[in-house]
Amino acid sequence: MAFVFYDTETTGSDTFYDQILQFAAIKTDDFLNEIDRFEIRCCIQPHILPAPGALIITGVSLDQLSDPTLPSHYEMASVIHEKLSEWSPAVFAGYNSLEFDEDLLRQAFYQSLLNPYLTNTNGNSRLDIMRLALAVHEFEPGHLEVPRRDDGAITFKLDRLAPANGFLHPNAHDAMADVEATIFLAKFAKGRVPWIWEHFLKMGQKAEAVRNAQGTPVRLYTEFRYNKSNHWLVSAIAVDPENSGSIIAFNLAHDPAELLSVSEDSLKKWAASKPKPLRTIKANSSPILLDMEMARNRADLMKIGEPEILRRAQLLQGSPELRHRLLRAYVETREVYEQSPWLEEQIYRGFPGSRDTVLMRDFHRSSWPGRVEIAEQFQDDRYRKIARRVVFNHRPDLLGHETQKTFSEAIARRWLTEGKTRWLTIEKALAEIEERREGSSYEEAVVLEGLEAFFLDKKAWAKDQVEKRTPLVE
Repeated sequence: MAFVFYDTETTGSDTFYDQILQFAAIKTDDFLNEIDRFEIRCCIQPHILPAPGALIITGVSLDQLSDPTLPSHYEMASVIHEKLSEWSPAVFAGYNSLEFDEDLLRQAFYQSLLNPYLTNTNGNSRLDIMRLALAVHEFEPGHLEVPRRDDGAITFKLDRLAPANGFLHPNAHDAMADVEATIFLAKFAKGRVPWIWEHFLKMGQKAEAVRNAQGTPVRLYTEFRYNKSNHWLVSAIAVDPENSGSIIAFNLAHDPAELLSVSEDSLKKWAASKPKPLRTIKANSSPILLDMEMARNRADLMKIGEPEILRRAQLLQGSPELRHRLLRAYVETREVYEQSPWLEEQIYRGFPGSRDTVLMRDFHRSSWPGRVEIAEQFQDDRYRKIARRVVFNHRPDLLGHETQKTFSEAIARRWLTEGKTRWLTIEKALAEIEERREGSSYEEAVVLEGLEAFFLDKKAWAKDQVEKRTPLVE
């Protein structure tokens, strides 16, 4: 099986509202030897503001953001999708990719009318090397040298962890350099702790993760939060009927015998209690599911003894009726999220229908005038909006004067939004610049001054757009 290691540099840290500026990837063979490499940059989309901190860290200049020689975001996404499809099937690996890069990549594809699930469908699977490193440190301590911050806390930041274990990393936060550092750590783990490497490869396949969870009454389920491990001894109930990528599991800290005769209402209250007695295991996100023996000296529940843990698990597995009631209680008490009105957050609202899938293909093959016509034919309003936005970003002249003004006003109002937003506003950017000024070096102060002028210009433009469209009241 081939591997594709990749990394992104972005406009910021929000996986819905920021965008990729640089993408780099290296394809390797099964032994992690390089076969091919690929790199691309793009300019910023008209509606996105770059976070000052992101520009400082990555070293991307304001001129680069609007460099006319660079591809657009849509053009970049199309090229990436084509290259990754060419390299498939493969294991797609990154560093903290399942929490960050993967979501940015999905957004890039979704907002370009491309299949956002390329990395985990059609024989592809995923692997997160940061989680791999955390697992090595947790289950096989001593193999990996883990650096510490100035406050004494351990850190798994790539630009610290890779050098601590022998990798020369002079160009940290350059996408290609970070890919090379990620491959170094993958080779390190594969060679030092092969059983953990093999476990992660298996768990990268959803079907294998489901089989693993359901194959034995007890599993040690491990998650990491802020570099700290959380362990639960669980017993699988069923695959989530509304999401085949999730497994519902019973936390064996509870005794299922106490639930056999309770009412449906009591069972629902129990299922909704905190901490959650029913755990959701993401089978499509490479979960860590190990044998119970690995829980020794890790899971607090081991203090009740293995025989008691096995009794609870076997009672649960021997009672199909209880598992059915628990699953129903879980489904009926799960948190229901209100549908977001924002296009970016509607990515998981559903898959495109067959007609829209054909239109997407035609959109990519068509000329820009043809894309204007196709945009209005999508049945799903998400794809109509995306198509219109793509056309506006490239050929606004094809949309007509009034439509252009509508798009410009929408951008302006987004930038000028007051209050809490997930996207970066001008006021938030200016506040960040002011905060960074304190204690900054001379060189950084010069950069911050240029960024402040940039955002003030954007603010003046945005106010002008809004005032043009807002009637004055005398």
